[in-house]
Amino acid sequence: MHAKNPPSSVPKSSKLPSNLSSKLSSKPAMSAEVSSKPANLSWLAMQGLNVWVWCEGCNHQASLDPRALMGRLNDCNIPDLAQYLRCSKCQSRQIFARPDWPRMGRVSRALGFDD
Repeated sequence: MHAKNPPSSVPKSSKLPSNLSSKLSSKPAMSAEVSSKPANLSWLAMQGLNVWVWCEGCNHQASLDPRALMGRLNDCNIPDLAQYLRCSKCQSRQIFARPDWPRMGRVSRALGFDD
């Protein structure tokens, strides 16, 4: 999802205190380009991230090294990865896979985002 720019008829500083609006206007604009391609195993390996997999059958979960998976599955997209996996606990094929994003620590736990 792309963020929309505010309408040009509404000044940016009309709702912000002057000290905040000057700080925001001095920052460079973020790039509007966002990749629409799903992450793949090689990208995760380059980022130093694992693949987090969850069994919908028994709630078993694991964090897998993408380099080990690439040895068997080549450079698979993460959404497609689940079809090749089986739960090691209950043998179910109802697997969900996503990047194993790093936890944010105390801040995210305080906000209820971290387990």
